[in-house]
Amino acid sequence: MTQYCNNCYSKRTTIRKVASINAFIGFLNQHYNLTIRPIESKIKCPLPLPRAIPLSAIENTLSVIIHLASSAKSSYKHSMLIRDLAIIEFLFATGVRVSELCALSPSDMNLDTGVFLIRGKGSKERMAYICNDEALDHVRNYYYLFESAILENDALFLNKYGNRISDQAVRNIIRKYTPSKEIHITPHMFRHSFATGLLEAGVDIRCIQQLLGHSSIQK
Repeated sequence: MTQYCNNCYSKRTTIRKVASINAFIGFLNQHYNLTIRPIESKIKCPLPLPRAIPLSAIENTLSVIIHLASSAKSSYKHSMLIRDLAIIEFLFATGVRVSELCALSPSDMNLDTGVFLIRGKGSKERMAYICNDEALDHVRNYYYLFESAILENDALFLNKYGNRISDQAVRNIIRKYTPSKEIHITPHMFRHSFATGLLEAGVDIRCIQQLLGHSSIQK
């Protein structure tokens, strides 16, 4: 039966159908005192590869924000664009999770060296690095523009009300500047793009996993 299913359905569909049949067999065995053996299947569904954002799409997004900031007619709009630019640059340059970005405080960073203390899942700490001078300059420009509010709220990235920014606010920012029809860009895809870039540059996968703060590059 498993062989027949393999010829008709995808692996994922076959696994789901076998699981449904086995659940029904378990029901029959339990309620009618039967001893039907469940179907054995060695089919394994391959893990989906994480999707990365094309570099051209990231560069285009950054260029759009820079252009909008340079032509902004109000200081408020200009400052918000500078913040948005810093957030997107930070996500792409460090590969941090959105929750980790939102949790950053001014005491967690060294703007001279581009080193940031990241507090990840399970209270684990690691260092993140912005090695690109242009990206670090964008974060610096944002910090100096909002320095008083950042220090007052003890939060590196702020929302439009001057409080610590939320995960959802960051997602809204990304959605605002990346309305691509070909690819739905999510904050987590910046993380995969960061990892993909390092892999293509020949960085050891174990080093990448440490930078991501996870045991698996898939997550």
